[in-house]
Amino acid sequence: IAHAAGVDWTIDDFERVRRKVPVLCDLKPSGKYLAEVLSADAYAAFEETMSEAGELSQAMGTKFRKEILEVGGSRDAMDSFKAFRGREPNIEALLRHQGMLEAA
Repeated sequence: IAHAAGVDWTIDDFERVRRKVPVLCDLKPSGKYLAEVLSADAYAAFEETMSEAGELSQAMGTKFRKEILEVGGSRDAMDSFKAFRGREPNIEALLRHQGMLEAA
């Protein structure tokens, strides 16, 4: 990124900063928290469509089965998630489930 922006930034510069700055979290596409973000966001889809009586949406269950379970590993996991949710993953559901963000 630095190179593309025309910034003179070397691996030594990264190392110098790395020694001084602790890692706060790891949310890169292959990061260890990605599965938690996807899981919480998928669960939120069921919360959002739950009836007032607390019943799960059959339509949402069918969509989950079709877009996640039936395709399995034949499609990239992120593509399956986007097909299910209709958008990119959102970290808000995970933050809410962890008590770090109030429910809307």
